[in-house]
Amino acid sequence: MSESTLRVIQKLLSRAEATEFDSERDSCLAKVAELMARYSIEDAVVAAARSAPGERDAPVERLLVVPSPYAARKVSLFGAVGAANSCRVIDLGSDEEGVRRVALIGFAGDVERSEALITSLLVQLTRSMLDPRTRDRDRPGRGSPGATAAWRRSFISGFTWRIQERLEA
Repeated sequence: MSESTLRVIQKLLSRAEATEFDSERDSCLAKVAELMARYSIEDAVVAAARSAPGERDAPVERLLVVPSPYAARKVSLFGAVGAANSCRVIDLGSDEEGVRRVALIGFAGDVERSEALITSLLVQLTRSMLDPRTRDRDRPGRGSPGATAAWRRSFISGFTWRIQERLEA
């Protein structure tokens, strides 16, 4: 993927992170998914043409930390993005300090694209979830801390579902 294409994708991700309008964010993410898919295919064709017959790049593994809170729910977002980029995500669970990790496995370009998109989506998820307008619209009655935690877990699941839907389109 060319540097100019990477810059375009990064600008679209930044725009999606910065906007307060769902339709603009959706439009930016759809374009990002389209560009990433198109250039991923082109990269694969170029790599295949350059390599000797029967020779392929070796897959790489990148360990990622899943941010708390609600790390268990966020693992599904990592999986959706990884799958859309021809990667596999393996949940490694939490260590003794409670830090949850996943292994992102795929070809280098796919792993890099996945990691960039995951980072951007985590920013958007957090911003949307904590936005008072979202909370007031989607959760008119405020309840106990347990109700807030349940709402946030549901929000993360819904966010992941919408992202997965867009990436599969």
